[in-house]
Amino acid sequence: MSKSLPIFTIFIFSIEVYAQEPVTVEDYQRAESFLSANTRSLMLNGNVTPNWFEDSRMWYRNTVKNGAEFIIVDADKKTRKVAFDHQRIADAISNKDTTYDALGLPFRSFKYIKNGRSISFDLDNKTYTCNLRNYRCTYEEKEKSRIVDNTPRARYLRERSRVLSPDGKQAAFIRDYNLWVRDASSKKETQLTFDGVEEYGYATNNAGWTKGPGPVVLWSPDSKKIATFQHDSRGVGEMYMVSTK
Repeated sequence: MSKSLPIFTIFIFSIEVYAQEPVTVEDYQRAESFLSANTRSLMLNGNVTPNWFEDSRMWYRNTVKNGAEFIIVDADKKTRKVAFDHQRIADAISNKDTTYDALGLPFRSFKYIKNGRSISFDLDNKTYTCNLRNYRCTYEEKEKSRIVDNTPRARYLRERSRVLSPDGKQAAFIRDYNLWVRDASSKKETQLTFDGVEEYGYATNNAGWTKGPGPVVLWSPDSKKIATFQHDSRGVGEMYMVSTK
């Protein structure tokens, strides 16, 4: 027993010394640099988020060395190819102030339109339409109210604040303690509940050890219904967690 006492004492002392070291702003910034929004580009060919057509085809954005490319796959025919000529799109949208390259296209998502003969995507508060036959691109200005922060952290927070339906066409989110849905194509928003108030809101993720801005919901497989709850925390006191360091 007496031989083990000094080891035990040294162990406790080392913890107390470590706990007294202050956490700096640089520590937080270094930790933030390891969040997925800042590190996912370092892993190549590691993530497939399918965007399905009505048939057996899908497209996805693939991270490769020096950038990313868009791939289209046909599950029935077992074929895989680039979704369009990346260099011609880059040349079409480049201008005297900004030049893009094939693996550095400035958008992460696009839509096939006009029966697959063209694609559309958003860039710098503009909606571009590019013909895939002659690779001529035109654009229309978007409404100023739709300008969004596109930094990695802002995109990360937006992704956390919504829950997509299984078909990818709608997104559930919380606004003013009520549950809403937004159409992914038209951006039209529909309010589903109306009596939510502070501490008595719908789908709120604020009752556990971890919290988040996104709603706690469960979509039906056909994307037509949502299951959730209204959480009543009115008059409930705070529970404090004290560090033992």
